[in-house]
Amino acid sequence: MPDSPGGFGRWLLMWRRSVFVLLGGVVLLLIFVLTRPKPQPTVVPALLEPSAGTLLDSSSLTLVGSAQPNSLVEVWIDGLKVSLIASDEAGRWRAEVNLSGPGDHLLQLKAVDADRNLLAESEEFSLSVKGPPLSSTGTAITAPPDGSTLGSGIGVFSGTGPVGRTVAVLVEERVVGRVPVRPNGRWTFAYDFRQSGEYNVRARAIDLQQNILSESNIVRVRVPEASIGRTGCPCTLRLSTNAPEATFALRRESGEVVSSRSSSYVAFTNLPTATYRYTVEAPGFKSHEGTARTPDNRALSVWLEPLPKPRQ
Repeated sequence: MPDSPGGFGRWLLMWRRSVFVLLGGVVLLLIFVLTRPKPQPTVVPALLEPSAGTLLDSSSLTLVGSAQPNSLVEVWIDGLKVSLIASDEAGRWRAEVNLSGPGDHLLQLKAVDADRNLLAESEEFSLSVKGPPLSSTGTAITAPPDGSTLGSGIGVFSGTGPVGRTVAVLVEERVVGRVPVRPNGRWTFAYDFRQSGEYNVRARAIDLQQNILSESNIVRVRVPEASIGRTGCPCTLRLSTNAPEATFALRRESGEVVSSRSSSYVAFTNLPTATYRYTVEAPGFKSHEGTARTPDNRALSVWLEPLPKPRQ
C-alpha cells in the first residue's frame, strides 16, 4: 500500500475501477449464460402418409413424413435400411420405397447426423400389402429377403405360419426363440447376432409337444463388421415371447413405468443408456421378470412356461 496520502488515493481509485471492471465482466457473463439459445431436442421423425396400419394395394409406394427442418432421415423396413433422405426447410420429406411383397411389414424412421450417428427414432409402424390368401399350414420367412445384408446387428424377421401355432426361429440350425402366429397368419421375431458373418435362418411351426408341423426355406443374411458395434443411445429394445396375448411392461430401476405394450413382439424405442426391469405376463402362462441394459441388450426372447392344467 502507498505511504503518502496522495498515493493512497490513487491506489484506492485504481482498486475501485478494478472492482467495477470485474463486476461488469461477471454481469456480462451472466447475461450471456441466461440469454443464449438453449439447444433444441431432436424432433422424432414421423410418418404422415400412409397412416400406420394401412392395407396397401401395391408394394411400391411413396412415404411422406415430417422431421426436424434440414435434417437427415433414414427409412428402415423389416430391419433393413432402404433409404436416406433430407427434410426441407419446413421439415417435410418424401421417399419412394418397395415393401418387397404381400403381407405385414415393419417400418421405422431414424433421425441421424451428417456422420450417420443416431439422434432419435420413431416407433415401428406396420403396413400391409394385399396378396393371395395365406396358407393354413405353410411356414415361410417373408422378410428380410434371402441374401440380404443387415444394416445393423439386429435381424427383424417376419413371416407366415399356421394360425394358433408357435414358430421356432433357428439360426445355424439352433433354436434362438419362439413366437406365436397371430390371427392374421403372421409372426415377427428379432434376433441380436452380436458377431459379424453370414448366417442361415429358418422357421419351423411346432405344436405343444414340439413336433415339427411345417418348415420354411433357409434365408441367408449377412451381418457386416461395422454393424456390430454397441453405439450409444437412444436405443431400441426389442422383446418377444412364445405366449399369445402377452403384455410387456418396461420399468426403470426406480420402478417408474416407461411403457406397457400388449403383443408377442414389442419394440421400446428412444431409450437412454440405463438398466431396465421388464415383466411379461400372459393368460395361462407363468409370468417372467428380467433385466436389460441398453445399449448392450437390444433384442431378447423370453420363454414363458405354461401353467399346469387343473386336475379334473
